[in-house]
Amino acid sequence: MKHITSKLLSLLLTLAMLLSMIPAAYAEGTEGTTEGSTSTEKVVAEVGETTATTETLNGSTTVTSSNAATAVGDGSENNPYTPEQLSKMTRDAYIEAQTRLGGTMYVTVGDYSYKKDGVLGNGERNDKPGQTENRDVLNGYNSNGYLGKKNDGANGKNIVFVGGSITSGATGYTSIDNIGTSLLLAVPAYTNVTFEGITFNNVMSFDYQLYTGPWSQLGELKFDGCTFNGIIVGAIAAQTLTFNGCTFNNYENTDSANNSNPTWIRPAYGNWKKDDNEGQGDNFKSLTTINFTGNTVTSTRPVKFEYISQWDITSTVTATGNHFDISAQAADKPTEIKNVGLYLGAHTDENEFHLVADNNTKSKGTAALYTIPKGTTSLPAGSTVKDSNGNDTQLTDALKWKGGSGDVLTLKTAYTEAAVAGINGVSYDSLAKAIATAKDGDTVKLLKSCNGNGIKIETQAFNDKGLTVDFGGNTYTVGGVLVGSTGTGTNAFQLLKDNKVTFQNGEIVGVTEGTKPAEDTPGWHGAPAIMIQNYCDLTLKNMTVTGGDETVYTMSNNHGDVVIEDSTITAGKAKGYSSPAIAFDVCGYSTYTGVSVTVKGSSVIEGDIEVSRSATNTNDVKLALESGTISGGLKIDSSIKSGDATAITKTENVSLTPPNGYIWTKVGNTGVLVKEDSAAVVNGVGYATLADALDAVKNGGTITLLQNTNLEDAEYYINKPVTINGSGKISCTVKSGEATRAFVVENNGSLTLDGVELDIQGTKNSDTKKNNDGTGIDVQFGGKLVLQNQAVLKLHDLERGTIFSEPEGTTAKPGQVVINNSTFNSTDIDGNASNGGDWKVTNGSTVNIDNCGSYGLSVDSLTTEQSTVNVSGTGYSAIYGKNLQFKNGSNVLISGAGTKLPLQSQWSDARSPIQTDKNGGTIVVDSGAVVTVQNCENKEGKANNTIYLPKNTTYMNNGTVNATIITDTAPEGSCVVTLVSDGKTIGVQTVSKDFKFALPEAPAKNNYTFKGWSDGSATYKVGDEAVITKDTTFTALWSYNGSSSGGGSSSSSRRYDVSTPSVKHGDVTVSPKSASKGDTVTITVKPDSGYELDTLTVKDASGSKIKVKDKGDGKFTFTMPASKVTVSAEFAEIETLDFADVSTDAYYYEAVKWAAKKGITGGTGDGNFNPNGSCTRAHIVTFLWRAAGSPEPKSTVSFADVPAGSYYAKAVAWAVENGITLGAGDGTFSPNATCTRAQSVTFLYRALGTAPTTVNGFTDVTADAFYADAVAWAVESGVTNGTSASTFSPNNGCTRAQIVTFLYRAYQGK
Repeated sequence: MKHITSKLLSLLLTLAMLLSMIPAAYAEGTEGTTEGSTSTEKVVAEVGETTATTETLNGSTTVTSSNAATAVGDGSENNPYTPEQLSKMTRDAYIEAQTRLGGTMYVTVGDYSYKKDGVLGNGERNDKPGQTENRDVLNGYNSNGYLGKKNDGANGKNIVFVGGSITSGATGYTSIDNIGTSLLLAVPAYTNVTFEGITFNNVMSFDYQLYTGPWSQLGELKFDGCTFNGIIVGAIAAQTLTFNGCTFNNYENTDSANNSNPTWIRPAYGNWKKDDNEGQGDNFKSLTTINFTGNTVTSTRPVKFEYISQWDITSTVTATGNHFDISAQAADKPTEIKNVGLYLGAHTDENEFHLVADNNTKSKGTAALYTIPKGTTSLPAGSTVKDSNGNDTQLTDALKWKGGSGDVLTLKTAYTEAAVAGINGVSYDSLAKAIATAKDGDTVKLLKSCNGNGIKIETQAFNDKGLTVDFGGNTYTVGGVLVGSTGTGTNAFQLLKDNKVTFQNGEIVGVTEGTKPAEDTPGWHGAPAIMIQNYCDLTLKNMTVTGGDETVYTMSNNHGDVVIEDSTITAGKAKGYSSPAIAFDVCGYSTYTGVSVTVKGSSVIEGDIEVSRSATNTNDVKLALESGTISGGLKIDSSIKSGDATAITKTENVSLTPPNGYIWTKVGNTGVLVKEDSAAVVNGVGYATLADALDAVKNGGTITLLQNTNLEDAEYYINKPVTINGSGKISCTVKSGEATRAFVVENNGSLTLDGVELDIQGTKNSDTKKNNDGTGIDVQFGGKLVLQNQAVLKLHDLERGTIFSEPEGTTAKPGQVVINNSTFNSTDIDGNASNGGDWKVTNGSTVNIDNCGSYGLSVDSLTTEQSTVNVSGTGYSAIYGKNLQFKNGSNVLISGAGTKLPLQSQWSDARSPIQTDKNGGTIVVDSGAVVTVQNCENKEGKANNTIYLPKNTTYMNNGTVNATIITDTAPEGSCVVTLVSDGKTIGVQTVSKDFKFALPEAPAKNNYTFKGWSDGSATYKVGDEAVITKDTTFTALWSYNGSSSGGGSSSSSRRYDVSTPSVKHGDVTVSPKSASKGDTVTITVKPDSGYELDTLTVKDASGSKIKVKDKGDGKFTFTMPASKVTVSAEFAEIETLDFADVSTDAYYYEAVKWAAKKGITGGTGDGNFNPNGSCTRAHIVTFLWRAAGSPEPKSTVSFADVPAGSYYAKAVAWAVENGITLGAGDGTFSPNATCTRAQSVTFLYRALGTAPTTVNGFTDVTADAFYADAVAWAVESGVTNGTSASTFSPNNGCTRAQIVTFLYRAYQGK
């Protein structure tokens, strides 16, 4: 009985719970769980209340401290906690939840409001001393305030408040010291709190955070995509404060219109370390970082951050990408301007701070972007002003606070008056001290012109990010204590190796008689002999370096990469020295690994340039004169030899006379300095002989030939890509002896002759059995020979011309020959002109082969196109290969080819003018190709102009063949395979029964694409094997392309016309103009200047619309039906968009333009659209109503929060009538609540959508979610693709730009 009673009680309890859920279930059935608003709780929290009062809509279990972590939401992004759950969560439950959630907890806000003081979280406002630990709250004393070992696991986690609104009961305040309202975030210390997509109303303050005894100071307080219909004011107890992508709407402080700043914020406190309730635990400092990025501000007062550096706090403020529209108040005086964008105030002139600012914009009515307090004419000393890239910048759009229009300021990095140099606001009394103190990546600024000693930069001091010295337009005059190696301290600057150094925007000068002090001046040691002795990677940009009276080298470059850009180098006078003064030198010094100097831009070199190297140095020495003016000469030291890795180049823009014995030779667009008798150039280095140049490209490269040259006893191995270009002829004699070769191209190496002539001849041999020794070129193991740009290769008097040898047992691919617009000549060869390889002869090339002892072209494969092949006087076949293809424009002439035993019964020993392998092969003659065989004879001297086709040979002729074709006599049981195209036999092959016949490629056919072969019962692709058991005919299948691409069909399918009537203000074309059912047709739309496509319609013969896909760039496609099609288009004059805050490259530009044109929105009434502003539920139903034509509703609305005269009243009534919404489920519509992504697509789906055919794949959209079908439809219709590949973020709020974009895409696909 006891058990039965328990079960009955359980059943009754379950029934009671189900009955309690009926109202909510009804709302879900009609509205979709109130459109996903997990924010259905209205929380009203007042000081002294221990729990927040809640009105839940879903009949959930009452929240208690024991079930707070599981009662309703679970704290995930998809199922956030309610504020009530957070308000009753103990510290231990919080730790468990954050561990489960990975350290980030989501809490929905709903429509949260409070009269004076509110609380989000679980804790009390208690700043009394002597508190005891209380783990029933989140900020309990002794459990809070610490990170590290003292942290119990609660501190330093993340809480994200999402959706809804927060409304304060305070509408005004008198001053920041008398706010009268606050919202306490009762969370563990160092929590990173984010408000995401939330609307804040009236006066908001987090000031009480400062006074709460348990010290719930925050790590970061972040407002992301929020809307402020009010003010945020007070001290912020957070290390970092961030406003990102927020909208601040104009709001008047009801208690003090003068204090209507969108923000007026101070840091809460500095570095407190006490261990009682007055201290901050771990070394806490507030507002060390302030980020204000991507926000839109409309107000009458600036965004105000004051006291941002006080106590021992040094703050960094980043303000980028914001737009300010700050208009003056009626009472403002022109002598006290207050309508500026951003107010930045340190506590005193002694408190430095750092500012990062760029890409901020303002409206015409905004007086300036920046202001600092009145009386301060510059930022505090030590402050820095940089752009987003970390470069120093100056902000000129600034005024003194409450000054007149003439009180213009320039905000820039600030240094002390006595400073000579500075780094990031830190002042130094000398440039030498600043450079000595600098760290890798620093920029040192010279603040004023001055005299100074020499400066040395030690090895590896700045080897990663480098050092920049910005002279700031100033002059540094050097003399006195100089620097250098031991015993040679005569340098103004010595820059040692393994550093990256940039000198920019100034002047370095050596002392002269006018600037040199008396010899007995204290500290004076001398005048520099070298201004810059360099061993590092050095860049001079917009610099002037001038030698002094005693300077021999203004710059001496011994190592590293040096760039002289837009700079002037002036030689000194070298007084007291026997050597002449040099502007700069390039010296390969000692064993240093190389030096290069590049002169570019508008540089001026006043004096001589010297190039030299030490006797022991064999590394690269490079001088590149790209642009500029050289007033002196070029001196080449006798230490420079041909081919010694010295490269001196210049462009045509540089005028410089070469030294005696040298010339400038053009290689491409660059002049290269070489000795007059140089034969070739490699990488800017001249070589006396081609042999030396070939040795220099063993690892690949390009040789530029300068003159005709000879190669004696040649045998060169090439296993990297090598190109020979230039002008001249190479005459090459093969090295004497057995099996010698002039060139061996192997191991995937390549030899390219680019516009040059190579003549290779062998050597006479005393052996009476043959005339010559040597092979011209041996291509093996995947090597490649290329002739291009009218190159010529001549092979003659050789044992063999070209060999393509692949030793037995290897898997290397055959060698290749590519002849492109070039000539290949081979004469008087004992054996074959060619012995294997894959040959391609194209683009007007010519192959001439004459007088070969055996084969002419013996190949693995041969493809010719638009080229001529002449083969004559061969002992055996003129052309022999497995796969021979003569394509359009080929002209092949075979004459005088000898044959041997041309008996059909002896195919293994037969020789034909053109022949495939004895086991079969392929010969294809395309349309437009001509093959002629003439004057050939057999060994008995009888005419033999016959092409014999061995068994299993595929022969296809769609061109012209002037020869007799004889096929091998078919043995008993053989089968004949016939290939047919367009009713014409193009190939016949005799094969054995059960032979596996591989279907070949068909000859080309203009305007058609080959689709395969059919034997009447099956279709085959190229390469498919068909087992032949009887005589078989294969017919080629083609699809028609028309005159251009755009679709196609089987030639046997019926085709229908696509018509395009003439249109005004543009052009519409289709391709193809006729097509078969199922083909893809492409429409190309080209509007006239000043017009754009308005409508594009495609209809079939019955007048039904056909779906069109937009491919971008004026291209559209559709699938052809089984009827004719009519394409029509209308063009409209391009209308400009007048919204100042909608740029033409914004993703939402077209959507906003469409919405404005359709009367859906007229912006916010101030010349702006406010794209980043939150879109409310009232906005979206109004947009939908207007897009539908603003139909008159049949009834009025009954929602308590929708006034009859409101702009959205009719839209809400219409939406209810059409089943788009039934409100928020509690007799209200919540018009001012931010519309979430889930609600947005649900509204659109109900208004415009059709049932989806797919299921969404987002991990945060469950199958039973009210918006699941809406999301699937939206993705299917191209309305949205989610926030990532796997997430939709249904609870995120939507901006105005996003909503009109969704609406625009939905109507485009309608």
